[in-house]
Amino acid sequence: MRFDSGSDFNQRRRATREATHGKLWRPGSLANRGSRTGRGARNLPDTLPDQSHMGVTALLNGTCHCGALNWYLDGDPGPITACNCTLCRRYGALWAYDYEGERIRIAGPSSVYTRPGKADPALEIRFCPTCGCVLCWRGLRLDKDGRRRIAVNVRLAPPEAVADLPIDHFDGLDTFDDLPRDGRCVRDLWF
Repeated sequence: MRFDSGSDFNQRRRATREATHGKLWRPGSLANRGSRTGRGARNLPDTLPDQSHMGVTALLNGTCHCGALNWYLDGDPGPITACNCTLCRRYGALWAYDYEGERIRIAGPSSVYTRPGKADPALEIRFCPTCGCVLCWRGLRLDKDGRRRIAVNVRLAPPEAVADLPIDHFDGLDTFDDLPRDGRCVRDLWF
């Protein structure tokens, strides 16, 4: 069974992208630079629940460079998203989506970055406080069904585990539209 189950999935993914990228990362806004604390990142203890007790075997996993922070994704990740918004293009991340506590689990201490200048940011970026690798983004608002969106950076997975996953391009910089597939896979974007 594929996670990408057609138009319903794509509509949810588009809504998540619009909620996070469209409203959060509009280019050109000087008010959105820096951080709420003036330092750009907050070094916080891991506030994501440790879900390692769930006992599900992960098909994919990723780890930061130093090995202290990990993600696990159970099942088929579906297409991977390459976004060109102001944040994603700087991080160079490729995203696999699901919901926190369902198919995606996080383990280890992380630091948090939220978009500065926003009184009510839509998401946070989680990264390793030691080596700085970007692990995931996590929605700060629950969906109408009470679930929280999360996306993990597949660049932290072993290349052979994700090389053949197709890439969906998302224009998070200008139009906030899904772009036509061009036939590329993750392996085509490694270099």
